[in-house]
Amino acid sequence: MKTLSLITTAILLINSQIYGYIISVPDDIGSIQNAIDLSEDGDTVLVSPGIYQECINFNGKNITVGSLVLTEFDLNYMLETVIDANGRGSVVTFNHGETVNAVLWGFTLTGGSSRNGGGIYIENASPTLSYLIINNNNADQAGGMGGGIYATGSNSSLEMLMISENHASYGGGLALLNGNMNFRFVTIVMNEGLGAGRSPCRGGGAMLLNGNYSFLQCEVNGNIAHGTGAGLYAARCGLTMRKCYIDHNRAVDQSGTGGGLSLQNETIATIKNCQLFNNSSTITGGAMTLYLSRVNIINSTIFHNYADSSAGALHLLDDCSSIVVNSILWQNGEIPVSFRLIQGRTNLFASAYSDIQGGPQAIQTNNAGNIDWLDGNIDDDPLFFDIENEDFSLNRNSPCIDAGTWRFVYNGDTLVNMSQFEYYGDAPDMGAYEYNSDEDFAPTLVLPSQSSLINAYPNPFNGRVVIKIEKPQKEVMGIDIIDNSGRIVKTFDTPSILFSNNTIIWDANHLSSGNYFLRVHSLNKSEFLKLILIR
Repeated sequence: MKTLSLITTAILLINSQIYGYIISVPDDIGSIQNAIDLSEDGDTVLVSPGIYQECINFNGKNITVGSLVLTEFDLNYMLETVIDANGRGSVVTFNHGETVNAVLWGFTLTGGSSRNGGGIYIENASPTLSYLIINNNNADQAGGMGGGIYATGSNSSLEMLMISENHASYGGGLALLNGNMNFRFVTIVMNEGLGAGRSPCRGGGAMLLNGNYSFLQCEVNGNIAHGTGAGLYAARCGLTMRKCYIDHNRAVDQSGTGGGLSLQNETIATIKNCQLFNNSSTITGGAMTLYLSRVNIINSTIFHNYADSSAGALHLLDDCSSIVVNSILWQNGEIPVSFRLIQGRTNLFASAYSDIQGGPQAIQTNNAGNIDWLDGNIDDDPLFFDIENEDFSLNRNSPCIDAGTWRFVYNGDTLVNMSQFEYYGDAPDMGAYEYNSDEDFAPTLVLPSQSSLINAYPNPFNGRVVIKIEKPQKEVMGIDIIDNSGRIVKTFDTPSILFSNNTIIWDANHLSSGNYFLRVHSLNKSEFLKLILIR
């Protein structure tokens, strides 16, 4: 199950330290750019809440530019501290060799309009970007790339970003070229790739060209591509996605392919512990389309994706391979997988220990490739816990429990090699979630509907989760966390939480995987939020 709040969701906080001199804006200097110009390496430009109508350039300085999130640990300052380019160019530019010591932290960036990189433009630089909302920027001039972020020749790591409602010809949210970049806790949502003239878009949410890119616990949802790769388009890349959601993306118009992902031109991808659901395309490859590429799909769930023509789940075009292990492909139309040839190079779909609706008979090869139907596959209803609320964890009676494999080698490549501590029971489960029978729902625990006033990010989580309680202080009487048996595993000091921006950081590293519940006691009721801990 996914919990997402575009603005009010709390984000994992980490300790920050300020070195060098502090230049306060506007107390010391009236504009952010003037403060940058006066700074030296190691200094901090500390920006108070307000709307700053300017474009800024770090000009090669390895400094920190941050809002009061740096000092007050209050995420509301992200919303209250806005840099608005007002259509005059990229909001922020890094193009003088800035390193990881050039830090941008705690802003909303909006109103950018540029040929490339409406929100942030990065060229041959590797800044650190964290705690940013990058919203409503454009690179929609003919052929423009990266409405939210454009980066070429960068090795940056990006964390805790919301990239939303940006537009570009290619890569509505992001356009990344020739880089080696890592993304963690990044949400790419409701961006749009428009294409240019007769050239269809590549990447509604993100376009990746040449390089290696890693996404961990990210969300790619609600994006639109007028072409291919509504969620993400990758060409000539190494791509790893782990514990990610790719959902509700749409590839539209006459060239609409790859609703979730489009992997092209010798891209090699690994999709692990991910969920692809409710993606769609007007032609083929509702969840994913491949051309001259390879993908390994491990312990993932591909559910209810749709394509108008065929291949609700996967479409393979020319010399592609898809190896599926410990995964679930369900409700992806009558033809979940299809092949096609243009230049006579055959495709391969191999599956082992996976639940695939319709079995091999549902795969349409079109004499364009081969099916390698290996051990352990089944064709049974996976019995998801709560489809209506998009909770694809497994019901206790699911045939996918203990139906996977801890080790799998294909053509000499080890694709799965799990230790006994990475799964419960006799064998790993199929799908993105590992079911823990020791923490099954107890009949004495009755759960009311989840409250929109309680949010958690990320959820599912691995180790630590941030919880935000949007309730009046006088109403909250107690806060604790219980397991599925009703046992209290953590009680929080309510007064200290309520006077710390209603934010909780819960460290669950000492606990086992499973379902837990945050319980907030009010004057006349208790409200619960389900938290999913995944190891």
